[in-house]
Amino acid sequence: MVIKLFSSRSKILSLQILPKFQIYRNFCDNVLPKTKSSLPEYNYGLTGKGKSKKRKPQMIPVINGELLFGVHPVTLALNVEKRTFYKLYLQASVNKLSDPHQQIVTLCNEKGITVMPSDKVVLDRLSGNRPHQGVCLDVSSLKVDTLDVDEFRKAYKMSAKESLPIWILLHRIQDPMNFGAILRSCYFLGVDRVIFSQEHSAPLNPVVSKSSSGAMEIVPISATRTEQTLVQMIKTEKKNGWKLIGSVGQEDVGSTSFDSAIPIEQFDATGPTILMIGNEGSGLSDRMLKLCDNLVTIKPKQSNSRPCVDSLNVSVATGILLHSLKKSGNPR
Repeated sequence: MVIKLFSSRSKILSLQILPKFQIYRNFCDNVLPKTKSSLPEYNYGLTGKGKSKKRKPQMIPVINGELLFGVHPVTLALNVEKRTFYKLYLQASVNKLSDPHQQIVTLCNEKGITVMPSDKVVLDRLSGNRPHQGVCLDVSSLKVDTLDVDEFRKAYKMSAKESLPIWILLHRIQDPMNFGAILRSCYFLGVDRVIFSQEHSAPLNPVVSKSSSGAMEIVPISATRTEQTLVQMIKTEKKNGWKLIGSVGQEDVGSTSFDSAIPIEQFDATGPTILMIGNEGSGLSDRMLKLCDNLVTIKPKQSNSRPCVDSLNVSVATGILLHSLKKSGNPR
């Protein structure tokens, strides 16, 4: 359909009415700027996605790896040097750099990393509209150590000389925010190692690093490619003295499968221990439950005789369980 319009000079103008989709495509093809790069997908379509704001289109720089964002993840990554560094994008509107920002710039200068002053809008795009605190660092992905029996054996030998080793096994944790929060607690409470299977877990990406406040960059982490490999390894190491305890929700304790679960404060760690944390929604699978030597739970203080909150966020529960375990296993 064509509508005829009259301009101020009395000339007839023709306006073709296009379908909505065609108008959108024309806008993208002719108005939005062309860029040579596509942003990494790890910051998009995830739980807790940052808020988007309507802003003018900006040219986005070409990215070589993935983008760490936030002061703590960037600072810790630069200090531990587990990654390859390409370029730092620093918010240009920060006239007087704070001490953390100055420290980042100093580290970049020492390592020969290019510092690129950038507009806040560009940093918002690079971070997926997440809180970047004025810094984004283009880096290679974090390489995770492959879990092998040597790590179990070394930790077991050290237990005779020092405090008992406490490991965390994350079973199918899929929310990157939870994954990061757990890693933060693991670092703060002194977990010796975090292990998991990459088969059904969230990847260790910049979203996890930011939610861990950078702890992902420094916590000892090992993984297997498949869950089957992890299961077989756990079975072997249980014969060599390791104890595997599984965490279950208080709401599950009354069922037949979990009737042996005890409050975490009643559990005493007497040897090298692995605490297994289950998926956010479904918890531990039957396969993993059968591997456990003990089941532990967090008993609520509130009475169950009235409506109440019957569970904890998985990262909060992990912190409580770890704190109790560390007191139990390391009285000295």
